[in-house]
Amino acid sequence: FKMVDNSSADVIKSRFYGIDTPESTGQVENWGATASNFTKTKLKEAKTIVVTSTSLNEYKAPSADSTGTRYLSMVWVSDYEDAVYTDLVLLNLWIVQEGLSYVKNVDEFPSFSDTFYAAEAQARDNKLCLFSPDKEEYFNDGDYEVTSLLDIKNAVINSINGSEEPNPYDNAKVR
Repeated sequence: FKMVDNSSADVIKSRFYGIDTPESTGQVENWGATASNFTKTKLKEAKTIVVTSTSLNEYKAPSADSTGTRYLSMVWVSDYEDAVYTDLVLLNLWIVQEGLSYVKNVDEFPSFSDTFYAAEAQARDNKLCLFSPDKEEYFNDGDYEVTSLLDIKNAVINSINGSEEPNPYDNAKVR
C-alpha cells in the first residue's frame, strides 16, 4: 500500500491478517487465482482503503509477519469516498466469507476470532470455492509437471548454449 500523503514511507508491505489463501504465484494452488483476482478487484474498486496493523482496543507498535518484512494488517474497504468507520467492510473477513481462504492465526485480535470462524463455517456450509467439490474453472489439474519459470528459463538457456542435455520441458505439460 502507498501512503496517502506520499510521506517518506513510500510503501507499506502487508500480509492480510487472519487468512490463508491458496497460492496464486510460484506453485499455484486450486482457487489461488480466484482469491487473488477477488482481492485485487475489491481493492481497485474501493474508493476508501484503511489499513490497520494494531489492536483496535489498545495503541501499540504494529506486528510484523514471520518474514519480518511485512505488517500483519486488517484491510478495510468502502465504495464511498472518505468513508466513515461504519461504511467500511473488513476485506480479510470478506475473503473468508467467500470461501477463498481458511482462517489462520486470529489470536492477535480475539474480538474478531469468533467472527472469522463463523465466516469460514458459513462458506463451508454453502460449499463455496475451497469448500466446494469443484475445481477452479481454469486450474491446471491433472497430468502436469510442477516446475518454476526459473527452471524453464535455465533449460532453454542450456539448449541455446548447445548443451548435450535435452530440454526436459520440450512438449511437456507444466504448471
